[in-house]
Amino acid sequence: MEQQNRISTNTIELMRTRIEPRWGDMDALGHINSLEYLAYMQECRVQWLINMKLSSAEVTPVLVNLHGEFKAEVLYPNTIEVVMYGSEPGRSSFLTEYEVWAKGDPDYLCATGYAKMVCIDSNKRCPIPLPEAIRTRLQ
Repeated sequence: MEQQNRISTNTIELMRTRIEPRWGDMDALGHINSLEYLAYMQECRVQWLINMKLSSAEVTPVLVNLHGEFKAEVLYPNTIEVVMYGSEPGRSSFLTEYEVWAKGDPDYLCATGYAKMVCIDSNKRCPIPLPEAIRTRLQ
């Protein structure tokens, strides 16, 4: 069965991260706990922010909205691949979208999600225009 590979059509791939779930990520039924998918999305997002060198003493991207949709169970052990996409740059915010793939045989989409990020002035605690590095990457 072929699955849709993109959440939205107007997105740009920003990051791929492979994650080896821990034994503690598993629930009593032997599959990865649904909340862990959100943590895997977070790990991918944080790795991208680190690579982009976006967090500084003056500018901090913060999460203002988070959504996850669980598509299929993943049994432990397995390898997870999170693909992060970017879209919709606004004045001070941008949207990230995620696919969470179980990398077994066969590979399958086990969760999708999105998160809205807003860049704030770390000292004044108020939104600021998106740094040019983010705006350029999303267009």
